[in-house]
Amino acid sequence: MLLTNISFPSTYKLLNKPLQRNLNWFENIKQLPKYPRFNLEKEFEKCALPNQIRAFGDTILDINNCPIEFEAFKQAKIQFKPSPVYKNYGPSGNQEFNTACEQLIFGNKSKIIKEKRFCSLQTLGGTGALYLAMNLLHDLFPDKKIYFPMPNRYIHQKLFAHISRNSPQCTPQCYIYTDQNNKLSMDGIKYSMKFAFENSIVLFQTCGHNPSGQDPSPKEWIEIADICVKKELFPIFESTYLGLASGDPISDSAPIRIFEESGLDFVHCLSFTNNLGLHSDRLGCLSILLNDSKTVEKVKSLIESKIISEYFSPPFQIANTVAQILNDQKLKDLWIKQLQKIHQRFNLIKKKIYQNLYLNQSSNKLQDIENTKGLFLPNRLTKQDAEELKRKGLFIGANSEISIAGLHENNINHFIEIMKSVL
Repeated sequence: MLLTNISFPSTYKLLNKPLQRNLNWFENIKQLPKYPRFNLEKEFEKCALPNQIRAFGDTILDINNCPIEFEAFKQAKIQFKPSPVYKNYGPSGNQEFNTACEQLIFGNKSKIIKEKRFCSLQTLGGTGALYLAMNLLHDLFPDKKIYFPMPNRYIHQKLFAHISRNSPQCTPQCYIYTDQNNKLSMDGIKYSMKFAFENSIVLFQTCGHNPSGQDPSPKEWIEIADICVKKELFPIFESTYLGLASGDPISDSAPIRIFEESGLDFVHCLSFTNNLGLHSDRLGCLSILLNDSKTVEKVKSLIESKIISEYFSPPFQIANTVAQILNDQKLKDLWIKQLQKIHQRFNLIKKKIYQNLYLNQSSNKLQDIENTKGLFLPNRLTKQDAEELKRKGLFIGANSEISIAGLHENNINHFIEIMKSVL
């Protein structure tokens, strides 16, 4: 019978009388503070000043202040061919994409891939990968300590607080990452690790450390790996800015390849949000390296179970497009070439800031940025400084961090003029 042939009464009457009072199930909940970045975004949008500058966040802008488009991604979308594997698509996502990520990080000839000591799963961005990794480790080892670098990204503590909300005994720990001058402190890292609990979990940002801009050298990463081996630590690596610290994804993945030789189990969280401009597509990859190949499928099954209960499976098409970029040498070369151009642009911006601000400042609020990596500049700006800059149309991070992702040839001189007022 067609639905249009069914007659419905014009009114419906309840069997019972309606409630005589307003029933509000949520009347006693508290309003939570918004993520600081979102508040800043709103303030920036409402700013009526001409030529306001966005020096916060990690969205890379072009000279027209629009999010940058990657040519490799545009071409891959044109060349996109529907994949025949839709019927096999499950919680671990696009396997072609996962395999391409493994080869990007470890190389085609990596022994861990040949020995099948490795598994990868497509995730909802790098944050999604980090969430799954922390969730898995907390479920399996609820009493283990987890160490975050200090300073660190706001989202890390936020994620851990959510995951461990029912475990009051599980408090995050910190390890010293920079000194009082915002320089990388290997002494601080060694000292912190020396007194860290054995068999603990430790989080590392692989490259372009947010917010300090300070990265260990390969030699220093070897020292860190030796300490982790001695203390039998479990590393979580986060690669949010792969390819943006040096202009080369392979160079930026050096810490992962160093730890590959350590004999430690670890996880790696990869994001394509910034290095391919996929902010609204939420594409990432969680990879787990284990010494025992027999354990790989067991661990993968646990993560897949979590994915099914959270969102069942990640989006297919975006992963298929990025897999084409990573598997097609011409598209991959085009992607890396654009990463190199962005890296060169960042270096020119830093050089101009160094020459016009750092060397001429009357205070020491702007730290030495000459050897920083990635998007962020070390500084000692206060919240009062940030408010003063905001009144003049220059918006920096909620914790006074400066990002150069939105700086370019059309606004760098204006940025320098405004910055001089607080330096």
